[in-house]
Amino acid sequence: MAASELRAELSFFRDRDGREVDFVLERRDDAFKHLRWMKERLGDRFKAGYVVYLGDQIRPFGPDLTALPLSALWAARHSSEGHRRCSGPATAAI
Repeated sequence: MAASELRAELSFFRDRDGREVDFVLERRDDAFKHLRWMKERLGDRFKAGYVVYLGDQIRPFGPDLTALPLSALWAARHSSEGHRRCSGPATAAI
């Protein structure tokens, strides 16, 4: 791969059913960079920050920062438990 200013990682993907993708190019930007800045600036007033991504798992990224799968936005509205699990735009601080 030629040199580029784009920070990226080249890898492959294989699921447990044997499906494969030989080349996966992922950008490695810090999606939480501005939320960390906001958290530092707001101090105790910052309650939580979320980044929505196309994966399928909720992933913590340190205290009060979480990556939520896009599907979680719909799951919150249609939850059979009758309460909201998450909400907000693609990047949100609550």
